[in-house]
Amino acid sequence: MKLNKAQSKRWRKWIKALKSGEYVQTNGLLHSPEGGMCCLGVACDLFLDDDWVLTNDYDSERYGLGTIGKLRYTLESSGAPRELQKMMGFTGYSGFEVRVDSNICYTNYKAIASINDDYFDKNKKDYSNVLPYIIEYYNEHKHPDEPMVKK
Repeated sequence: MKLNKAQSKRWRKWIKALKSGEYVQTNGLLHSPEGGMCCLGVACDLFLDDDWVLTNDYDSERYGLGTIGKLRYTLESSGAPRELQKMMGFTGYSGFEVRVDSNICYTNYKAIASINDDYFDKNKKDYSNVLPYIIEYYNEHKHPDEPMVKK
C-alpha cells in the first residue's frame, strides 16, 4: 500500500523525531511510566492531540473503535490506536510489517512494534535498532512526490 502525501510527510517528521535524540526508547509499551516510548509511542506523541495519562483501565474503545480522548498507557498499551493507524497509513495495531533476515525470526516478515521490542538495546535506547526498517518501509511506500530519506 502506498502512503498518500500527508502520510508521507508525517512519516518524515516521525523519522526525524526518532533520529533527534529527544526521545528515549523503551520496549513493551507505547509510553513507560519512566518516560521512554516505543517507536509507535513517538508517533502517538507527535500526531495525536492527547496528553499521556497513566491509568489502570485499558481503553478498549480507543483501540477497537478509534474514539478520541485521553491517550492512556497501561501494560496493555503496546500498539497504535486506530486514529494513528489511519493518519500514518499503518496496516494494523502493530504498525506495519517489514521484511527481516529469516535467521532472526521464523517468518520473513515482522511487525515494527515487535522489532522495536525484540531488538531493543537497553544500553542504547536510541531507536537505532528499528530506524533502518522504518526508513526502508517509508522509501518503498512513500508518495512519489515526496523525497527519499537517507539511512
